[in-house]
Amino acid sequence: HATGLAANHFLVAIRTSAPNDERHILRRIKTSLRVIKSSQTGFYTAQDVAFIVWSNGPNGDDEVISSESSGVTTYTIPYPVERSGISVDDDVAGWATLSELKAAAGCGSDLTISFTSLPAGQTGSAYAGATFTPRTNIVSPTYSWCVEFVDPTGVLAFTADAAAVTPQADCTAVAATYTDGATLVLGAATLPVAAACTTCIGAHDLRIFLRARNAAGTNLASTDRRVTYYINLGS
Repeated sequence: HATGLAANHFLVAIRTSAPNDERHILRRIKTSLRVIKSSQTGFYTAQDVAFIVWSNGPNGDDEVISSESSGVTTYTIPYPVERSGISVDDDVAGWATLSELKAAAGCGSDLTISFTSLPAGQTGSAYAGATFTPRTNIVSPTYSWCVEFVDPTGVLAFTADAAAVTPQADCTAVAATYTDGATLVLGAATLPVAAACTTCIGAHDLRIFLRARNAAGTNLASTDRRVTYYINLGS
């Protein structure tokens, strides 16, 4: 459902219904909205989006592009570009997935992903990495992880209990690969110098998925978390 909030401000959200209706947004497991955010390194895709909101930038043009295919509406957010000092593709946009909305409303699964910090990196310098940890009241589960991630540096990598976690294009797909582990680690690394990594500078998105299952292999809960990290200009 698309709504113009005010001049040059827009909101698109999934239609909802009464709380006891199976079509209510918080009772759903899938939606028909998708976001594609372009960057210097490619595209980040968010599936099952609950809402997207954006504002036109200083140039006043509407640069968020929508398209529809097979019942799914996709909103593409362009990468900010400047040409000859004139800013173009400067819309500011944000969104929340269905799982993020459920977690914010306090009705998500009994499983969350926590981490102490995700530090900003700097080209030509050491990157400290980060550790992601499950939190749950489920008794003695086995955890498995999946990451949607495009590495702009060529040196960042994830492991789960020392086993390599191969980034996936879509962790919600049936064929997506999950890796067992008590924690997920984004390993420390030395980032390339700026001259060798022209796509490194800026904000980068990744999305982490976590499942908990019992000894019989039955999935008890699942969750995901979207994270933005930054790489700044150094040497």
